[in-house]
Amino acid sequence: MRRADQGALNWRHLRDLPQVTLYCRRSQWVAKREMRASAHFMRRAWDRLDLDAILTVEGKPAAYFKSVARNDPEREAEYQRLLWNQGVANLLVVHDANHVRVYSAHATPSNQPIVGGDDERLVESLNLTSFVLREFALRLETGQYYRDHSPKFQAKASVDYLLLENLAAASEKLSSGPAKLDRSTCHALLGRLLFVCYISAHK
Repeated sequence: MRRADQGALNWRHLRDLPQVTLYCRRSQWVAKREMRASAHFMRRAWDRLDLDAILTVEGKPAAYFKSVARNDPEREAEYQRLLWNQGVANLLVVHDANHVRVYSAHATPSNQPIVGGDDERLVESLNLTSFVLREFALRLETGQYYRDHSPKFQAKASVDYLLLENLAAASEKLSSGPAKLDRSTCHALLGRLLFVCYISAHK
């Protein structure tokens, strides 16, 4: 780990939070039975985002941590898109030598750079010295963080919600028109399509 083990991001601050774990290396979660359900997704996120750490709450990924040399609004917009597209962890914490930026997985991605606090993708931006890992983790554990920033966590902006909306629209199209299919056939076809996508994603 490059920076997440230093200063305000020191994992030792979490020792008295039994439901919270900060994984700083891939090998730390591989052997844990309780992490088997999430291990594949954590590994993909670790590789695609080049992460430094993953924070879990009750065995489920809650926040990804990534250190960067400097703030790059365009690149960080892409990081947020990858976070949203995976739909596993709720947050991505990007930190450089001086600042921390927290991004939401429940905000619709955009190709536009993330440049201001009004952007729904950016939950908050603060000085590194103001970011206390233990307090952050505790607020995630209790749900207080999401309540404090509720406008940044909209269920209708999540990738799962969009998927359900698209499936409903596809079903409606397939079951209408001159070559329409009955509903049960539509659902079976879409179910098989989802299964193929799931198998492909897990290769």
